Amino acid sequence: MNGTDYKNTALVIGGGPAGMQAALVLAGRGHKVILSERAPAIGGLFPLLDNQFPTQSCGVCFMACDTPTYCPFVQCDLHENVTVAPSSSVTSVEGGEGGGYKVTLATEPTCVSAEKCTDCGACEVVCPVEVKREFGDGLEMRKAIYRYYPKAVGKGYVVDRESCTRCGKCVEVCASDAIDLDAEGVETALEAGAVILASGAEVIPASVKGEFGFGRYENVLSAVKFERMLAAGSPSSGMPARPSDDKAPESLAFVQCVGSRDPANGRSHCSSVCCMFTLKQALFAKERMPELDITIYYMDMRAFGKDYERYIRMAEEAGVSFVRAMPSVMRQTPDSLDIEVTVSQGGEQVKRSHSMVVLAAGFEQGTDASALALSFGVEMTPNGAVTDEFNPCAGSGEGVFLCGNLTGAKDIPESTQEGAAAGALASKMLDLGTLEKFQLGPTPVDWREEEPRVGVMLCECDGYNTARVDFDELENKVKALKDVDFVARVSHGCTKAGMSEVRSVFGEREPNRLLFAACTDRIVEKLYRHMFKEMGVHEGVLELSNLREACQTSSDAALGQISGAVKSSLVAGFAPRSSSTVDKTMLVIGGGVAGMSAALALAGMNYPVHLVERENQLGGLALTGAFTVKGGVPRDFAKELVDKVEAEELITVHTSANVHDAGGRVGAFNTTLMTPAGPVEVLHGAALLATGATPAETSSYGY
Repeated sequence: MNGTDYKNTALVIGGGPAGMQAALVLAGRGHKVILSERAPAIGGLFPLLDNQFPTQSCGVCFMACDTPTYCPFVQCDLHENVTVAPSSSVTSVEGGEGGGYKVTLATEPTCVSAEKCTDCGACEVVCPVEVKREFGDGLEMRKAIYRYYPKAVGKGYVVDRESCTRCGKCVEVCASDAIDLDAEGVETALEAGAVILASGAEVIPASVKGEFGFGRYENVLSAVKFERMLAAGSPSSGMPARPSDDKAPESLAFVQCVGSRDPANGRSHCSSVCCMFTLKQALFAKERMPELDITIYYMDMRAFGKDYERYIRMAEEAGVSFVRAMPSVMRQTPDSLDIEVTVSQGGEQVKRSHSMVVLAAGFEQGTDASALALSFGVEMTPNGAVTDEFNPCAGSGEGVFLCGNLTGAKDIPESTQEGAAAGALASKMLDLGTLEKFQLGPTPVDWREEEPRVGVMLCECDGYNTARVDFDELENKVKALKDVDFVARVSHGCTKAGMSEVRSVFGEREPNRLLFAACTDRIVEKLYRHMFKEMGVHEGVLELSNLREACQTSSDAALGQISGAVKSSLVAGFAPRSSSTVDKTMLVIGGGVAGMSAALALAGMNYPVHLVERENQLGGLALTGAFTVKGGVPRDFAKELVDKVEAEELITVHTSANVHDAGGRVGAFNTTLMTPAGPVEVLHGAALLATGATPAETSSYGY
């Protein structure tokens, strides 16, 4: 890291969803990125979450700002411009000469060499020490040498020196000599032209509400622990189970706003995501145990996001009960170990009994995050950084940008949006001109002249697909298809182990076409194209088929999907993809504050922009706003943006204009605008829609 060119280098501090998104945006632009994470693996709280609200989808597949891969963890690990620095923290900060920042990173010793470790797991097997795993709030046990979380990307083994007895058994069994129990930490000095703070937030300890019995009553759980319990890989295989006796609960209660919205505990802020987090858990628990009686105790259900109100209706239709009350006290029934909850309703004290209670604790800024922000001149509150409401990603100093839960509690989609915004702003500070040319990869092997021999890999998706379709029958039918050379199966093709298995099968069987039937290409395409590039195999060899969705329909649908993909692979083109053919001009439709901000950010990265607004002036609804709740003046902000847009040479403004026709292909679109001066043809590589909204019409309340 010492040899980095700071004018083209960004330091991203925090490896959660926001930090990973910021790193990938910058890396995609060609900038070098150092992604620092204080934990032994990147991800933040995200690896804990099997599914997301309100889509109930797994992963960030439908939440990331870019066309995503299986997960940003893998993409950060694979990207040639991203250097992941786990177990690291900032110890000193100073301004660099000529701009940028000089930062010292201290890396804690993991005692396991990432270069030598083979991930065999033998060390973990022989370790005699067991302690509660932090991941999942202690639901499971782990060894003194362990992976930070089960599917951590990269060589994730680390030694917990506090619990390690130094018995040496792990050292003795390690065939690759990767373990050094006496390893010491290192400090690394680096320079960066831009810094992004994405250190996230911490979960408020549920123990702050002592009257709820957390830590004293086994069947009172934190939301983090219950989330891990609902994961497919949990000890109960995703089924709710009482910790006291491992039995299925008959009734389950959720208590909202534990720790947040609580001035008495110094945390008066709303943590934004807890209501939806609870609804997701309640819906999954109800889906898996339909007879389970579920009650949510709440002060207000704050469903302010897209489709969030519909999510509440889904929970009501599923039979979830909502009680508007904050429990005053909880008591454990000695014989049954049930939890008796006392609430005030209609001026009377009402007692209800539940088999298990989940406390929805909110988020707060930890002392480490606050100290880090202050070292870069950013003022903090318990709910996050003090920012300009119209420029939430801009830090106090030049070249410092903020995103994610550091600026206030928010959900994953909003965090990734802020990460992308911070990445775009940071990119304007960096100099692509100093970037060295990428080394060319191996010349791809081209089998166009050979008779097609198609190899088919069927992904079982860790049992998801095999639970819905008879894979033995499917495999036999696929083998019978013309031009199919062989059929093989992989358990979980989007993991590193699965990718390695596919690579091995490809090398051993030597097909000249490979059909990978797994999840949607949104999840696996970038991973496998990258792998084939590294192998020196032409990407035209690879064909993808969405088996997961087909398996949800029927066995015939799965076979039909694969059959069509086999035929497609026979005529696969081998023309290399090239970004040089992409038109760099951007079309932004909508001249409100969002459209103008986007146009200015793109122009700041040297992209020519056509900005289209149907009204006769830029500004949109912001021009009609008097004040925000924080006292800001939207119309003044809009006018500032208008002045900047009009002064930017790379932005061409079209007012009183609208889109008449659009065509073309990815990277080369052709859009016709109707303007007062007549039709205008715009050639552009991409389009950004920022068309805003209009006030809803109503006849309610006699209006």
